[in-house]
Amino acid sequence: MNKNVRPDKIKSYFYMEKKLILAIVITGTLCSLFMVSINVEQGRLLDVLLEHRSLSALIAQSFIFIAIVSAIQILRLLKRYYTRRFANRTTLHMRSIMFSQMIAEPLAEMEKNESGDMITKILGDVDLCAEGMRKVMTEVFDTGMLIISYFFGLLMYDVKCTLLACLCIPVASFLATLMKGYVEKKTAIYRKASSDMANLTIEQCSNVLLFRANSVEDKAKRRYYHSLEDLKKKAVLVAVLENALTPFYQIISMIGILVILVMGGQYVIDGNWSLGDFTAYISIYVLLADKASKAAKIFNITQKAQVSWMRVKEYMKDNVMLHENKQCAWVNEMRVEHLFFAYPNGDWIIKDMNFTLRKGEIAGLCSPIAYGKSTLLLALLGQYPYEGNIYFDMQEGRSLKADQLIGYMGHHPYLMSDSILENIKMGRDGDLRKALEDAQFEEDLANMADREKTEAGSGGSALSNGQQQRLALARALFSKTNFLLLDDPFAALDERTTLQIMHNLREHYHDSGILISTHKMQLMPLFDWIIVLEENGSYQIGTHEELLKKSPTYRTLVMQEEKV
Repeated sequence: MNKNVRPDKIKSYFYMEKKLILAIVITGTLCSLFMVSINVEQGRLLDVLLEHRSLSALIAQSFIFIAIVSAIQILRLLKRYYTRRFANRTTLHMRSIMFSQMIAEPLAEMEKNESGDMITKILGDVDLCAEGMRKVMTEVFDTGMLIISYFFGLLMYDVKCTLLACLCIPVASFLATLMKGYVEKKTAIYRKASSDMANLTIEQCSNVLLFRANSVEDKAKRRYYHSLEDLKKKAVLVAVLENALTPFYQIISMIGILVILVMGGQYVIDGNWSLGDFTAYISIYVLLADKASKAAKIFNITQKAQVSWMRVKEYMKDNVMLHENKQCAWVNEMRVEHLFFAYPNGDWIIKDMNFTLRKGEIAGLCSPIAYGKSTLLLALLGQYPYEGNIYFDMQEGRSLKADQLIGYMGHHPYLMSDSILENIKMGRDGDLRKALEDAQFEEDLANMADREKTEAGSGGSALSNGQQQRLALARALFSKTNFLLLDDPFAALDERTTLQIMHNLREHYHDSGILISTHKMQLMPLFDWIIVLEENGSYQIGTHEELLKKSPTYRTLVMQEEKV
């Protein structure tokens, strides 16, 4: 996404599609402004018939009428095409942002959210937002611009009659405005009920065996159907508020036609208007009243979309400014101060940890098995709730989107059943060559039959363990973030490949700070400094030589590997 675009602002989605918006404005404006000419030409065609003019005059007027109608319908077709395309592209943008933001949420936060609620936000609410934007934009031209066009068309015939007849139209619009709050309230209730129903459906499917084993299946079914009936009632009410109130507004708006029948009829009797003029005037007013009554629909659509937007807006955050290379524009160091972490009801895994990782540094992380290396990396990534502070320069990490600052490679590769290239790109743009070369995967890919389409298989099943690990590493390197957290990236690699990757990291990633967790103690002299996790959440920090002197745990790890 463009760095000037903020996904938590509606206007950003219009900015992203500014060319489409310009096309919509041009075609919509022309279509609306000339729509009134259809009725005018229809009245003139009627006058030609009633006045028994020549056949050539009838044919000429007919061609004019057909030409105007055709031109307007072409403009209308183009406007609707561009509007639908805008809606589809906006839905795609919102869904992709929503999904990426939700999976970037800390694990602890994700576990608090009901699955049905997340599905509703991603699918239901995002679609309602985009569709609401499309409908509002459509109604701006199909209703707003047409009302203006019809009103000035009436004024061209007679000012006094137009002003008197149109007095009822603002009354209908005022009543529609009064209903906005009520519509918003009922729509919010319906959306909440829809989310609850999705959660209940998942619960019913997931626990059917449990219900049967405890003889409560019938009770669970009754609860489900009761909730379904309640949802149906709420859905009907929202549909009524959105659609069924329109005829009521129309009736109020159409009262003005009585004025036209009286005043317009008198104009015809006096010879000021022809019968074609009278017919055209009435038809234009009927269209104006109809459009004015539907103007209320814009408010209803807007309110419904706003309710959904408020539900998803909390996930539409983009508070980190990026350079063109996708790295944060200002962060040079990650500073950890007094970091504590423990699982619920457990002992401290990390206790009062302090260190600073700067751009250009490559640090190591080691410990005996099950001392919390992976846990520490996930805490630094923001996926586990921690006590203390993690600063990016002077800004606390909790207020930022850590996934834009930190690239991560987990202990498990987490590969998708998709092409190898897409497993690296993950929908992002850019040149993969450097990441493939630095992860020592370029040669493997070159030897594959079709490098563009070769799939990794389910969970990476089509690749060896070493290929899976290097593919996951290439994905982390491709992220171009300020800091890289790599969890045991060399476990399945031979010594030559491991040393070459370490060389590549040292030579090509001066703009990133890298923290590598590994069991390969022969790599420790290559790190700028090392964190050793010890018993009871304690730790030691230093260079390889310093730790050999002051850390018994570190010396033991080194000697164990030397014996092997």
